[in-house]
This record gives sequence, structure tokens and C-alpha cells, in this order.
Amino acid sequence: MPGGLSRRINAGEVMKKKELVYCIGLFLAHAERYGAFFMEAKSNQYPMVLMYQSWFNASSDHLYDLQTRRITNKKLRERVEKWKEKCLDLGHGQGLMDGSKVTEEDMVWAITEAKDILAEIDEKMLGVKVLKGCG
Repeated sequence: MPGGLSRRINAGEVMKKKELVYCIGLFLAHAERYGAFFMEAKSNQYPMVLMYQSWFNASSDHLYDLQTRRITNKKLRERVEKWKEKCLDLGHGQGLMDGSKVTEEDMVWAITEAKDILAEIDEKMLGVKVLKGCG
């Protein structure tokens, strides 16, 4: 099938089932909040490592519902699964047990990877040419 989908799906079906793009979107909604959140944490002299761990804990909650079964492109499916696994580990696994290992670089990577994955979904699954701007 064109675009790499096993069958055509509509946006309402994806949102209702919270399968892929919607879950990544909910994860990225936390990226919008992180600037103000961290400025407040710094001004109140909270340990930043706790802020990073807390951010991953809240943002990665949305990834439990993320499903990759409709991604027919094996490389893309593996990329999404690796991203999901690492984010969940940072927010609910090793990162939760030992938050000192969660860094700002981890957050930047996770946010950038999520955006790049969405662009790749547009291109490979939906056949949409992505023109990357700033952000």
C-alpha cells in the first residue's frame, strides 16, 4: 500500500485508539512546558536532576499506549520502539530508580527524536514531503 501503511486510517481512528502519532504528540506537549518549568526550578534552587527525572516521568506516561504494529517500514518501527523504550526507561525504569543518570541532554535527544520520528512518519507512511523549519 502506498505510503507504508498496512491500510488507510483516518485521524479520528488514530486519536480514539491513541496508537502512534497522538501518543507522540502528547509526549511533545510536555516539551512546550519544560522551558518555564525549568526556569522556575532554577530560581527556586531545586536540584535539576530531579526536574529532568520528573519531566521524563510525566512525559513518557503517554508512551505506554503507543503502538507500532501499523508501521510496515521495519527501520522506522525499530526506531520508534527504541525511542519509546529509552524514554520509558528514563521516566519509569532506571531513570526513576536512579534519577541522577537523567540529564538535560537526554531530554533534548528525546524531544528531537520525537519530532524527527513524526517527520519520518509523514514522509514514509503518509507520503507527505516535510519541510523542516526552526524547532
